[in-house]
Amino acid sequence: QPDHYAITAVRNQSYETFYEQEYTYRELMHYPPCSHLLVILIMSRGEEQAIRASRHIVEALQKDRSPYPDAPVILNPGKASVSKIKDIYRQVIFVKHEDEEIIKDIRVQIEEMLQEEPLFSGVTVQFDYDPMNRY
Repeated sequence: QPDHYAITAVRNQSYETFYEQEYTYRELMHYPPCSHLLVILIMSRGEEQAIRASRHIVEALQKDRSPYPDAPVILNPGKASVSKIKDIYRQVIFVKHEDEEIIKDIRVQIEEMLQEEPLFSGVTVQFDYDPMNRY
């Protein structure tokens, strides 16, 4: 029988146990609601253009960490789990930090970069704050 805490808690109808264990896991991994997660979804008709835009955003985030006391964590930049929909290529970047204001600042920083840099012409960027869906 499966030993995962979620299966065990459901089998025992112990919702409190599930909540306690899940919350502990989320604290340990710095997942919402214990921390904040910003998903940056980059979409383009050209796969190379989407990859270049994604790399540019990651490089900018890695380069400009000085205003933050604790550096934001950049997770798994690369193809989205569904990497192409109707001839649109999708890249995804996850940014994690405990401070909600820092996550908001990062979004503003990226939005400003999107307006200034010609690299992002023909690229659509969407943001999802503390997402409920997979990317």
